[in-house]
Amino acid sequence: NVRARLTPSAPSTAGSFWFLDPAPVSNGFDTYFTFQITDHSKQCTQNVDQYFSLFHHTTCNVHGGDGFAFVIQNHPDTVTALGGVGGQMGFGGIQNSLAIAFDTWQNPGQDTIFGDHISIQSRGKEPNDALEAGLLGVPRPHNLADGNIHLARITYFGDLQPQYLNKLVASDSLIPYLKDNGEQKRVGTLVVFMDDGIESDTPVLALPINLSLLLQMPIDKAFVGFTSSTGRFFEKHDILSWVWCDQEPCDPASKGDFDYHQQSKYSANSKLRDSNPGPGYGGSGDTSSGFPIKNTNPDTVPWELQLSSFSESRNVGLAPDASQQVPPNTLY
Repeated sequence: NVRARLTPSAPSTAGSFWFLDPAPVSNGFDTYFTFQITDHSKQCTQNVDQYFSLFHHTTCNVHGGDGFAFVIQNHPDTVTALGGVGGQMGFGGIQNSLAIAFDTWQNPGQDTIFGDHISIQSRGKEPNDALEAGLLGVPRPHNLADGNIHLARITYFGDLQPQYLNKLVASDSLIPYLKDNGEQKRVGTLVVFMDDGIESDTPVLALPINLSLLLQMPIDKAFVGFTSSTGRFFEKHDILSWVWCDQEPCDPASKGDFDYHQQSKYSANSKLRDSNPGPGYGGSGDTSSGFPIKNTNPDTVPWELQLSSFSESRNVGLAPDASQQVPPNTLY
């Protein structure tokens, strides 16, 4: 099947792709896409008896990072724009941009949710930030990096939508963009749906905002696309399909062409993790149903020598060359 891979399962990488021409965004748009996050990095720790310095057991953790984002930007680099690696998810540092971040890694001291979550990030015309400095509202949890194919919908309405008031999120940094900018550029509503919530019209979050004030767009157009990055921990970030509409009302026939899990194998399993992973890679590996069962994760091949952690004052097994032990240019 065809997929656009934003990052491989390798440390400290970043990638992006953009629609070639700028698209109208100020007056409203509607976009759907499917994505899959797999092949998470694995780190093992050898535990040694503190009194006799004897090997006791090995524990391993399978967890990738850092996530990807749907981005609207009017940066001078246009379709070559790319931000930082690690926690910046490929859009941090892109000025004049707005990102809907699908974050799979908790950054200590920055993220308030311990687990996969979705947030909206922007610093207006200043370089964007994927951490707390760019947060426009309270993040919301949702399973992302479970190996399943997920369907997302992001919609911007040119006016306030009262039916989504109970899903609104906001922060103080949003205040400058909560006003009209002329007769045709009023405060709108940015809404993010995931999986089952698309059919039931139940968003994960909604944000009141005026995009014409947030971003500098001389002709009311901006570039739209995706960015992603990895850091010390890594995973594959793939976009499998994408539909874009910027002329409301969007043609229902066009949306019908988007197969809604018939061919893309979209998984509607949107429940949060409610148990700890099982042994090995997380479970029995039974995929007879067509999808991995709960607590199963894709196997991953180490990119080089396994990174092992040892107790204090021990250096057995460490690579003699430090650059081989810890990847260079890694963000912790």
